Amino acid sequence: MRFSLLTGLIVGGLFFASPAQAADDGLQWSWDGDVKRQYLLRSQVLLPEFMQFNKEHNRDARVTEFLVSVITTCQAVVAIGKDKHELKCVIDDFAIAGAPPQSDQGKLKEIFDEVDGKLVNGGWMQLIVTNDGRITDQDLEGVDKSNSRNRSIHEVLRQVLGRLFASMDLQLPRKGVDPGSPWQQKSSPLAMHFPSEFGTFGSTDVTHQINSNTAGKVEITTTGRGSLGPAEFISVRTGSDRLKNTYDLSYRGVTVFDTKAGTMIEHEYLVEGMPTPSSMAAEGGEGVGYVQMTRLELIPEGSKAPNLGPNEEIDPTRQYASGIQK
Repeated sequence: MRFSLLTGLIVGGLFFASPAQAADDGLQWSWDGDVKRQYLLRSQVLLPEFMQFNKEHNRDARVTEFLVSVITTCQAVVAIGKDKHELKCVIDDFAIAGAPPQSDQGKLKEIFDEVDGKLVNGGWMQLIVTNDGRITDQDLEGVDKSNSRNRSIHEVLRQVLGRLFASMDLQLPRKGVDPGSPWQQKSSPLAMHFPSEFGTFGSTDVTHQINSNTAGKVEITTTGRGSLGPAEFISVRTGSDRLKNTYDLSYRGVTVFDTKAGTMIEHEYLVEGMPTPSSMAAEGGEGVGYVQMTRLELIPEGSKAPNLGPNEEIDPTRQYASGIQK
């Protein structure tokens, strides 16, 4: 399950590569007809707060970070107007590794194996996507929600898969035409959201720019900053409400889009952030940061998908000074 997410698109030379070159028109997703595409999605998330995973029968464990991979096959099931589609993205394979706090060690493997079975035996993501690359809604379907325990399991899996499928969300230029200059993302990209049952609240400033074009393979670089947090509010002495925790986030990524096929073929990004001084997570110190590294790869038609390997319990990759590991 161990893997290196950032393959060089960001930390190598490409992110600061040559000046922009003219791109072909056609920077739009195409889901017409019976198009099916298979993707490998990977994400590593270092959490500022615990996330709890449950089994159906009275077994649970928390994680401070997780590494997750999915093989998914996506197909449009219905067109919505002229510029949207509903996609069904079937979970073909799934693997997860997580780092628990000391008190929960030895519990994760059996929990992960159970949720793995839930996803690969009928689980799928419903995505509402626009032709210009935005995901306007998403949900996990095909996983039992018949009682409160199963609803809790479903919600955590929805959050985890949301970090993976966020890699398919990137706003392309208007009408798919290269504007010849950078363009702004209209809404907060899902890449900058948190895995939280409360959703995400805040503001962002994200810019995309065409970096190069080689035979219809267009490289787009993305940079951004934002002030966001899980949409969990607390009351303060003044009688007003504010976010419990807000994070100053940075975002940088690289996308390779195939204008002839109408799909991303690669997308890689890094999101990092620390809590603001007024956040509860920062009280008594600088707090624990949030890190997300995510990568999408298109699996070429006719190619064999990789083996994702077993689910694992792993050691944390960073030290936690504020008690989160207890």
